[in-house]
Amino acid sequence: RSDLLPTLAHDLTLLSHLGLRLVLCFGLRAQVDDHLAMTKEQSEIVNGRRVTDSKALATIIREAGIARNELEARLSMGLPNTPMAGARLAVTSGNYVTAQPFGVHLGVDFKHTGSVREVHIPAINALLDAGHLVMLPPIGYSLTGEVFNVTMTEVATKCAIELGADKLAFFVDSLPVDENDKPLKQASTARVQQLLDNATIPNNNESVADLTNLSEVLQSAVNACHMGIERVHLLQSNDPTALLRELFTRDGCGTMITIDRWEHIRPATIADVGGIIELIAPLQANGTMVSRSREDLEIDIEHFVVSERDGMVVACA
Repeated sequence: RSDLLPTLAHDLTLLSHLGLRLVLCFGLRAQVDDHLAMTKEQSEIVNGRRVTDSKALATIIREAGIARNELEARLSMGLPNTPMAGARLAVTSGNYVTAQPFGVHLGVDFKHTGSVREVHIPAINALLDAGHLVMLPPIGYSLTGEVFNVTMTEVATKCAIELGADKLAFFVDSLPVDENDKPLKQASTARVQQLLDNATIPNNNESVADLTNLSEVLQSAVNACHMGIERVHLLQSNDPTALLRELFTRDGCGTMITIDRWEHIRPATIADVGGIIELIAPLQANGTMVSRSREDLEIDIEHFVVSERDGMVVACA
């Protein structure tokens, strides 16, 4: 989304200067669809993958170059009217994804569509160590010099797994919603997989294409979590503040997927006394609860249970 780029570029620059190691993967489906429609060319999408003939591949290569230049331009901007004005961000892209033909599936020859064979992690790590942001287009190269169209979701997921990333974030057009049609704030991989298996993925957009894309992202999120990625975040693509809010506020603003539940109830331990005191202090101050000293709490701690979210005690009983 072009309207998201200015804010996203500033956020990525800020995160990089805070010491985060960033890999940015971008997709081209909307740009390619628009160009093919304008030239009256046909390009079929089957189960979320484009059947890439030679004309579609030429369009993808063209649009990848345009998108890369636009992203590099945006990421070259400083942060005006801030203490980081003039801060530079080094951006590097290259042939870091090796691909292989996706082949024939259910009688459909996907032609120049590929799947990720390997991500060149040592080269990417060297750039990250040098403070670069690494940018990966949805394109892979074969050992015989061919170019393949690969999905952004597969590139991002494979790269995150092989890098051992702490987080994997996707911008999506619509978030999954719960039974009350509210955006799903957190879900375990078991719950997401059940929704996928039952083909009952609730979302707040009725577009078949968006639902297919959301299913692909959700399945990738489940796979990534089971391969060692601690958290996968889905962010609303029309929210320019989503990235920083999701990363730096306790409640976030998107959907977070983890292997285990984010918030869970457990018996309290002596280490929780400080957190319990912070929770009950305002209630003791206004007379809602009887005042209890730290010593009283430490003596009775075995009778307490706490609700923990993201390593923080958020409720007790």
